[in-house]
Amino acid sequence: MYRLLPMLKSVKTGMKRKSDNEFMIIKNLKEIIDNDNFIDNIVDLEKTCFSSPLSKQQISEMIENLMTNIYIIINDFGLMVGYVVFYVIIDEIHIISIAVSPNERRKKYADELIKFVVDFARKNFIDVINLEVRINNIGAINLYKKNNFKIIAEHKDFYVKPVENAFFMQYKNNIKE
Repeated sequence: MYRLLPMLKSVKTGMKRKSDNEFMIIKNLKEIIDNDNFIDNIVDLEKTCFSSPLSKQQISEMIENLMTNIYIIINDFGLMVGYVVFYVIIDEIHIISIAVSPNERRKKYADELIKFVVDFARKNFIDVINLEVRINNIGAINLYKKNNFKIIAEHKDFYVKPVENAFFMQYKNNIKE
């Protein structure tokens, strides 16, 4: 399902040691000139992870949108194993989507993507990161709580397939305090 991307094996920037025997790369999709394979991977992962997945056209439009950021995470085998999509709106970040391939979960990739967004916020003097999550997605809620996100509110019938409430969660950098 996910395509091998050997041309990124030699990329040194954005490379981080995940463990003694594994590296990962977090790369800005907008900076990859030939990004069609990555877009296809994101579409595949969207279909796998979400009941209302983003389409290829939506993802392509997001790449063109100056407010949207799409970062992919690539393991040491050159495979894209996850991604995060977020908007920057003045002094806030809103995470639209974060996903990791089901067979790559529990390997800290989602943690690294969240830490990346938090670090991005700090470097850009952004105080707040927001997101919504299904109230029944206990794994994701626990992941966000572990990374210092707090439940701020519950939105009734936020999701439509299936209809479900969402928790509005928030992380504060406390830069201005």
